[in-house]
Amino acid sequence: MKRTRSKPLSTASAPDPATAYARSVVAGEVVACDLVRRACQRHLDDLESAPARGYHWRPEFADLIYEFFKLLKHSKGSQFAGKPFLLEPWQHFFCGSIWGWRDAEGNRRFRHAHLEVARKNGKTTVASGLGLACMVLDGEAGAEVYTVATKLDQARITHEESKRMALASPALARRLQVYKSAISNLANHSTYQPLGRDSGTLDGLNIHCAIMDEIHAWKDQRLYDVIVTATGARAQPLMIRTTTAGYDRQSIWWNLRQKCVDVLQGKRTDDRLFALVYTLDEADDWKDAANYAKPNPNLGVTVKLPDLIAERDDAVAVPASQMTFRRLKLNQLTEAVSTWLPIEPWDAAATQITPELLEGRERYVGVDMSTSRDLTSVASVYPPADRDPAGIWVVQCHAWLPEEGIDQKSDEDGKPYRQWAEDGWLTLIPGNVIRPEWIEEYIVAENDRHLVTQLIFDRARATEVIDRLVQRGFPVIGYGQGFLSMHPAVVEWERKHLGAKFAHDGSPVLRSCILNVAIDTDPAGNRKPTKKKSTGRIDAVVAGLMALGVASEKAQVNP
Repeated sequence: MKRTRSKPLSTASAPDPATAYARSVVAGEVVACDLVRRACQRHLDDLESAPARGYHWRPEFADLIYEFFKLLKHSKGSQFAGKPFLLEPWQHFFCGSIWGWRDAEGNRRFRHAHLEVARKNGKTTVASGLGLACMVLDGEAGAEVYTVATKLDQARITHEESKRMALASPALARRLQVYKSAISNLANHSTYQPLGRDSGTLDGLNIHCAIMDEIHAWKDQRLYDVIVTATGARAQPLMIRTTTAGYDRQSIWWNLRQKCVDVLQGKRTDDRLFALVYTLDEADDWKDAANYAKPNPNLGVTVKLPDLIAERDDAVAVPASQMTFRRLKLNQLTEAVSTWLPIEPWDAAATQITPELLEGRERYVGVDMSTSRDLTSVASVYPPADRDPAGIWVVQCHAWLPEEGIDQKSDEDGKPYRQWAEDGWLTLIPGNVIRPEWIEEYIVAENDRHLVTQLIFDRARATEVIDRLVQRGFPVIGYGQGFLSMHPAVVEWERKHLGAKFAHDGSPVLRSCILNVAIDTDPAGNRKPTKKKSTGRIDAVVAGLMALGVASEKAQVNP
């Protein structure tokens, strides 16, 4: 496949590269998804309509950023290291739009720039160049430029690209001082530094430009808020967000992305936001290589089609790697980083759990009891009744968390725990630890509604609760968490999940845990969920697996 820039762009009435790219995309000369076409059409429409709103297209400012990039040199890769940074057509559009659109005072129109594109398309390198431009070109006295991540070490990784580019450019090396953890411009007292949540105090920031890389991985809403609100004293602050697609639809990234999509689709107006999202269209077949230019605008340059095809073939052969390929290399929304199971069959199985649905069913209750501040979960599994020819198994779930620090925990996990509690899926326990008597009383109260056939606990936990429930007449057994104990339950869950044999109450807690699960395999091929490798809390799944394991074993003995 030809590289994007090898095809001549339409130039009629479009003397500048940004507008030329927009015209070519809208004309269908460049393969692009619907969201990119909308971004380009927005640019073309604004050439006519934006002046009435006080914004003007100034191609001479766009030329300024293009010329700046010519001063930069690539620092990595045998193909590019040491060579001048020649912007690709799509990069002309991205950088030119940010720099070329101006308000009535001549300042940049856009305060937020959101770039979402597949891996290896050079988004971090472009953002690093823009960060350098903000401390050199803007004439901003004491400009503070930051690469930002939730962890300082991660921010430093991104910042290293800016340092290498500054050192590789003779023009910049003469003007800038590059230190271990900062770049300085003594001419206007500007600095360019990495910044993380763990950098110490975040008070006193006066941000001119912030580069937030891979924001799909951010879980700390407060960090994002601190960065965005620390720009009030600047005339033309710039927040640059670069990322691949994420999977968590209750995250900072998802909320920001939805706003971008709404603006591009004309559902809302935000003249200060520039959004460019390279992805597959909803109807596209992810296995069709003809679509791969849509999420990869650098196809044929830094991204090679044969490499993508080889990775696609691996993803087809090994389904466990499919979601990772689609998210990272096709910038496609997925439901997990490395999904244990596709979530679509589970979502389709949500239903209202009525007394009639549960009539005549046995009830197996698994309890994953935390010892301190973590999630505690109780999951009930109801095997099919004799009268149910479809063989549907019903699953219900409830969970508990300590209320103290719940807002911080929500930020860290990216989950709306208070909302889940208000909706009845989760109980917040006053204080900072789990109180076992609350779970005990819940089990007793629920037993009055539907008798417990078997109560299943992790053998290593909650011995006092077990003793009290045994004294109250509950049939309690322990369940191991090793490979041999958990493997049969994992297999049964997969069969019922994929075979549409589950019905459940739609608990967002359990759904979240399913999406978080990572699976470990021992040398003999036995499998179990692993909390260490999972992307978040999985306690509700563990409780459900224990209940399903015992219920399935009894069903096999007494079919």
